[in-house]
Amino acid sequence: MQFAILTIGLALGAVATPTVGSRDPTPVERDIASISSVINSITDKVTALDTAIKAYSGGDVSSIQSASDDIVSTTNSGVQVVDASATLSDTDAVGLTTPVQALTSDISSAITDLISKKSQIVAAGAGAQTYKDLQDQDTAAKALASALTGKVAPELQAIASSLAGGVTSAIESGISAFADVATATGSAGSSSTPSSSPAGSTTASSPAGTTTASSPAGTTTAAATSQTTAASGAASGTGAASGTGTGATTTTAPPFTGAASSHSFNGVVGGVAALAAAIFAL
Repeated sequence: MQFAILTIGLALGAVATPTVGSRDPTPVERDIASISSVINSITDKVTALDTAIKAYSGGDVSSIQSASDDIVSTTNSGVQVVDASATLSDTDAVGLTTPVQALTSDISSAITDLISKKSQIVAAGAGAQTYKDLQDQDTAAKALASALTGKVAPELQAIASSLAGGVTSAIESGISAFADVATATGSAGSSSTPSSSPAGSTTASSPAGTTTASSPAGTTTAAATSQTTAASGAASGTGAASGTGTGATTTTAPPFTGAASSHSFNGVVGGVAALAAAIFAL
């Protein structure tokens, strides 16, 4: 009899003892955890970027660029996670408000710090690269915002879009700040003074005037002036030849004035001789 009572007691005790077991999270719980993890991971990368920016004092910008690349890579990976998630409940969607706002604040601070180092970044020849990095961040952020908005109920999508838009707005302020150096690669300058006679020049004198000739790459000018005065009148003659580039010449001879004489003839001969000398020098 006592044995039977003991047996019944043990059996009841076994039934009354609760069994401790584990419960797998529901798909929705897994999704909200995954999305929260995505946002937190991006926030960590933004913090690392801001740290690199604050430490930058000029020169090599590889630390900033590497941190920026990490943000883009992490964000793009996060988009895939969000796309694979189920639609969030209203409660879970509202629960994302705080981490998204924190991310927006961190990005805004990083962009502000980046803009404060603009002159040093541009001096290092990295203005255009920084502009491109910001554009890449903006593209990734917009993809994430679109993915998150698509995972909430229709009545909450406007709110979700507004929250996510704060992230892209912060990045776009940086894009605007660096837009004027979007194609700059650093500063470099050189100056040169064109020479009218790269190959040298030749000067020849004639009794009637002076002839100056230069190489075909420059300018050639020949001039001869002769002036004589006769008792019966005066005669003067001027001959000029000029050529550039291919050596083409033009000749201008003002009309003679005064009475003709053998002296005026000599003046013309002197002008022609000077012209011939200039053309020969070509």
